[in-house]
Amino acid sequence: MNISNQVAITLEYAHMHIVALTPSFTGTSSPIFVDFGIEPIKVLHATRTQACNPLLILGKACGVFISSDPHTSTHEFTPWHKVHLQLINYALEKDLPILASGSGMQLINQAFGGQEPKSIPGHTLEETDKILKPTTHTIYLSPGSKSAAVLGVGGFFKVNSNHRYGIGEIERSPDLLASAYSVEDGIVEGLESTQHSWVIGFQTNLEVLEGSPTIFKNLFLGFIDRAKATQIAQ
Repeated sequence: MNISNQVAITLEYAHMHIVALTPSFTGTSSPIFVDFGIEPIKVLHATRTQACNPLLILGKACGVFISSDPHTSTHEFTPWHKVHLQLINYALEKDLPILASGSGMQLINQAFGGQEPKSIPGHTLEETDKILKPTTHTIYLSPGSKSAAVLGVGGFFKVNSNHRYGIGEIERSPDLLASAYSVEDGIVEGLESTQHSWVIGFQTNLEVLEGSPTIFKNLFLGFIDRAKATQIAQ
């Protein structure tokens, strides 16, 4: 199997079906959930772009996690495939909880009719003596947003920054609420839907806990709780 053609993997976490998406799936599960005591039990599906059936992939899903391509910062923009949009649109139709990280937030924006991200400077890792050093920047999270409610607080945060592309107000879908902005240049750093029960995305790489506030773990805890509730409702 050519794993470069895989776009989704369905994992069973403690009897929960969570679908993880990346632009070009690497063949490994999202390890971040292990940090919260949820061990992946088994792989249920690996989906290729040539054969995508949203019902097959998401029929039993109780949550969708969208993660950045791990090489987004050092390579040219990796576009999301139309299959990803099909899966996300199906998940939105079923009102499944969705947590998006990095370029995953950009996919959410496109699913809601927003434009593709634009090239931006100053948001990537710094290279010193051929060693990449983490870069951080300050964002402002609206205290009245759903994201702030999940975190337990809004305001100013320093987060990790590792992306060459971003969304401005021109690219943002008008159907999505911008919950957070970069203080330095106004790039949209957080998006959420007011039309769905739980659709939250952040431009920062949420899986990389280094360089971000520990309170951001609450996003995963909130996502897991919502996924459990969705499974019970099913």
